[in-house]
Amino acid sequence: MVGLLHPDIPGEALADFLVALDVRDHPTVPAAGPEMVLDAVTAHGWLRDADQPGVGAVDPTFTSHLDLGEMPPLIQDADTRFLTTEADDARPYGWQAWAEPALGAPILWAASFGSSVPHDLVAAFARAISSTAPVLRQALPESTRERLLRAPAG
Repeated sequence: MVGLLHPDIPGEALADFLVALDVRDHPTVPAAGPEMVLDAVTAHGWLRDADQPGVGAVDPTFTSHLDLGEMPPLIQDADTRFLTTEADDARPYGWQAWAEPALGAPILWAASFGSSVPHDLVAAFARAISSTAPVLRQALPESTRERLLRAPAG
């Protein structure tokens, strides 16, 4: 299950995820391990979590984050083996990605991938959010405008 928690999620990340999903014959069969997701972002200069390098990474400006861990209570997986009903039930693990322009600032966007989402699909999303390739935008988020590299279109 994929839970997109904010309308400002980068469109190219969602598109890359959907393209990766479309080309798979069996979209729920795992094709790789979680290391593939972290490799996707570190290839673009992201830093692995110093305390837990096998489960998280952050971009060099500490704005965007990616983490493999317990899912938030309101995020349920499509795989019924992982459904929880009680607050003290063991939480399933999955990937979460989010952008927070400054510590304590409102989150710009967030996405959650339940444990049934194969890691290679999460890696497609992760590659897009960590890419340093220019993207065209009609409007820039006010909270990050001064931190973005801008170039004229064309």
